[in-house]
Amino acid sequence: MNAARLTRAVLRALVIILLCASQSSAKRKLCGAALQSHLVRVCTFAYERTPCFSSRFPKSNSVRSTGARAFTGIANQCCEEGCTVLDMRATCCFKLSCLKRCYPNSGYGRRINGEEAVKII
Repeated sequence: MNAARLTRAVLRALVIILLCASQSSAKRKLCGAALQSHLVRVCTFAYERTPCFSSRFPKSNSVRSTGARAFTGIANQCCEEGCTVLDMRATCCFKLSCLKRCYPNSGYGRRINGEEAVKII
């Protein structure tokens, strides 16, 4: 009987863990200020105060009632269809060139003894 209880407890724990893990990849509908707040958190590089976005947000195709192809950005996608953290992260840019552009006084890419002071992965 103790083994059966233990098995049920372990199964319940696994279900809870799986539910929590699936929430991070679940699509959420976010619009306006809520979306802006999430994008700022997702796209702000460590120890910085402002986000760093790519110069061109990724676009997705959609068709309007006229049949013409229209391009909508992350705001429309998140508000209408929902988006994941990975979708939002695609608007960020953490390449060295972006960090230099977004945070010009932070010294990203500066060389110390012939090596980069900050290595970006």
